[in-house]
Amino acid sequence: MDVKDGPVADDVRLIVEQAARCRSILSRLRDLDSESNSPFVAVKVSELIGELIRPFTHSSKEIQVELEGDIGDEPTIVRNAGILYGLGNLIENAVQFAKNEVVVRAIWTDDDLHIIIEDDGPGFAPELLPRMGEPYLKTTAPGRTDVRSSETVGLGLGVFIAKTLLTRSSAEIKFTNRSASSNAIVSLHWPRAALLGEGI
Repeated sequence: MDVKDGPVADDVRLIVEQAARCRSILSRLRDLDSESNSPFVAVKVSELIGELIRPFTHSSKEIQVELEGDIGDEPTIVRNAGILYGLGNLIENAVQFAKNEVVVRAIWTDDDLHIIIEDDGPGFAPELLPRMGEPYLKTTAPGRTDVRSSETVGLGLGVFIAKTLLTRSSAEIKFTNRSASSNAIVSLHWPRAALLGEGI
């Protein structure tokens, strides 16, 4: 699509690009939904994380998985399209922006499951942290095109869809940085009773 130069030309081009990306995401969700109909719909959380990091195991970034909890009481989590896409998107973003390392940590108790995704990259742009998960994010900082502090801001569409889908699974999501502008952290929390395989 040709867009004439003007005061909103860049925004229009960005919206067109993101509309195409949205179509791609919806197609991917349809594919994931069909995969979810396998006989192994409910899996241990460690198996689900292993499945989601597998596409990145040959990248130059090291991905560590840490499990904290009673292994004999490891939570079971549903393999549905929303959780697969949502967690997969957040892990993919962490790998993309990491300098060297991504850590995916699962922590559980009798009542709760936490999954924490941390990378050693530039972190989220501090001015955008209160709005992370909104579909349209734009910073006035020069030279930024993504939601990381060393990159710039686009629409944040992937994170918006990931957050929406994960929230529907009863997840609470928090975006932070370990320091003012480095080491992005995404923290997710589910009550175990909300997860398939835990009695619902």
